[in-house]
Amino acid sequence: MPRILVVLGCSKEKAEQRLPVKNLYQGTLFKLGLEYANSIGADVRVMSALHGIVGLDDVLDPYNLKMSRERTKIFKHERPKFAFELGRLYEHYDRIIIIAGRLYRDVFEHFMPDKIENFMCSEGIGATLKKLKGEIRKI
Repeated sequence: MPRILVVLGCSKEKAEQRLPVKNLYQGTLFKLGLEYANSIGADVRVMSALHGIVGLDDVLDPYNLKMSRERTKIFKHERPKFAFELGRLYEHYDRIIIIAGRLYRDVFEHFMPDKIENFMCSEGIGATLKKLKGEIRKI
């Protein structure tokens, strides 16, 4: 059976107190992406614009930082620990599915272009949410 990792982007909507990642992010795409990942038996990591790769049980304070081109440059070129973490993920998983916006995907595609599967729809967030719901219903 293939080893699958789903990487979710963080969300603007967050709880107001320090919580595990799985409870901190409140966005619809995050919640549906997590439900999808659980339905296919995938491991999950989250790409935080502030913290980089985090696990669902990591405890974080709420923050207000959006992924930007500048942030992607930092992750791509100035954070060797981040590159090391991605290398470990690359070796451990057969498939890596990204459910996140373009800037998040750019970071992953920089390090591992041959393993990344983009789940997002080019038609926008509404189409992606519909696609997620459809995939969850199939299972």
